[in-house]
Amino acid sequence: MKLKDKHAEGKNPAARDFKPRESLLTVLGRGKNFQFVLNLCFASCLSSVLSYALKDYEREGWPYCGTRLLRSAFAGLHVALLIWLYMFLSSLGVYFAFICWAHLRKQVQRKPLLDTTFASLYLLYTIALQYYATKMNLTSGLGVISSLALMMEMVRIVMKTHSFIRTNAPKCCNSDKSGPGPTFARYLYFHFAPTLLYKDVYPRSKCIRWGFIGSCFSEILIIVVLSSVLFENSYMYHLRDYGLRKYTFLEICTIAVQYFYLGYVTLFFAGYLFLHTYFNLTAEFLRFADRQFYEDWWTSVNLDDYFRKWNPIVYEWLYVFVYKECRDHFAPEKTQFARLLTLLLSGLYHDFIMCISCRLFMPFFTFGYGFIFLLRSLKGKRSLVVSYGIQVSMGFTIWTMEYYARQNCPRVQDGILDVLIPRFVYC
Repeated sequence: MKLKDKHAEGKNPAARDFKPRESLLTVLGRGKNFQFVLNLCFASCLSSVLSYALKDYEREGWPYCGTRLLRSAFAGLHVALLIWLYMFLSSLGVYFAFICWAHLRKQVQRKPLLDTTFASLYLLYTIALQYYATKMNLTSGLGVISSLALMMEMVRIVMKTHSFIRTNAPKCCNSDKSGPGPTFARYLYFHFAPTLLYKDVYPRSKCIRWGFIGSCFSEILIIVVLSSVLFENSYMYHLRDYGLRKYTFLEICTIAVQYFYLGYVTLFFAGYLFLHTYFNLTAEFLRFADRQFYEDWWTSVNLDDYFRKWNPIVYEWLYVFVYKECRDHFAPEKTQFARLLTLLLSGLYHDFIMCISCRLFMPFFTFGYGFIFLLRSLKGKRSLVVSYGIQVSMGFTIWTMEYYARQNCPRVQDGILDVLIPRFVYC
């Protein structure tokens, strides 16, 4: 994710102009040729589900269709929702604390002391929120998807509150601007809006299209079920005996290459499920009119372009509140340091979410950015497509091996070493 200074030429995320527009796939979906491709994909997915259902019936006497994995992955979802409710209510306290600070700042003389006190309280809140979410995640017996949703919501709340405070604090500190502060309704709307950049006003659509919402719900259900069917009958099926019998290096490589295509399928499903369907569903409920949640990342010719187009929502937040802050205030002459810090922070939080959710210490994202830098010289769509498939397929293979190794192999190390050292290496 190379954060270039070309944003100063009119593409600065900090100065993003929110305006009514549809998502790219929504626009493309109106064309007859694209509709044919979608129908072809739907037919392929349906045939895959039927094929694996018949295989389940042949092998085990019942067409499970991924339901076993779904039950395991969504275990404790009601507990996760309750934990999320507590986190959400705590985030509302951030607004009232901010309003309290803004009013006190107009009255007290020792403003630096007041600023330091409230900044320290906010920092403690951020740390406490992450600690609470992590502890409850590890002790509540949640499934992988329930854990993943909870951790992602925790990070989203942290990013939202930081954006709100960092955007509005300078306005309160500027004595030349005396206007009403942000209202609670605006804060609450921003809390659920599919953006991480706070604005007082966003473009709104005229009405809620309930048919569109129903379509989004059905697409989410289809993708979740299909993903479960594919994963249960690929990596999990072939590696479920890891630790019970000896796997050769050739067998593991064969499995990774055999399901190489799932790397692309997973990448597309992830983008379509979260960046298109889920965000459009949320935007439709809130009548949020700016639907540019992604760009044409599939046409990227280099990794810098891909990271910018894949998830502009997170990219903009990282640029404004990490890269730009570091470059302007801490290392004005060292843009490479700001880029490295941004990449490191992004990788650490990606791994934080995945490691806690999967109960595995496999920091692929943090160390994977080193691999990304090695691939920065790659040009052309074919090179990027190959790199996508390799990384995703290898990641799923290793994650599945480690998952079953911890289920089937006895513990060798004690304490923290058992957590940090991958068990599939010596199992």
